[in-house]
Amino acid sequence: MIVLDANAAIRFVIDAEENIGMALASHEEVIAPAIYYAETSNAVLYYLKAGLLDIQKIKPLLLDLSHLVTILEPVQPHVEIISLAKSNNLSYYDAEYLMMAIQYNVKLLTLDKKLFKAAESLGFAYQI
Repeated sequence: MIVLDANAAIRFVIDAEENIGMALASHEEVIAPAIYYAETSNAVLYYLKAGLLDIQKIKPLLLDLSHLVTILEPVQPHVEIISLAKSNNLSYYDAEYLMMAIQYNVKLLTLDKKLFKAAESLGFAYQI
């Protein structure tokens, strides 16, 4: 099992990042918090507005992104996620991914440097 954050998912689906694909293939289950849908959809919108995607590609792209993960709700109360975010200088959204890795005692696959550094300091970073 591994936690996949939105930026790594986008890089895999849109940019066909090979290292991410190999990392995902080596794990039986890939999980993410519910915020994953909003974050990946927002990234797709960004690519569309920037002229990097055609409108016809959006639906299959969003389906690919949704099929990558099993969405789980965080078990920890929001105050714990806020505390984790504050102590690691993260956004609440990024802290949700990290909290999920901590809760399930699995690694977090991210391309976000700040989130990776926080996960690494706590022993939950997946190195690709």
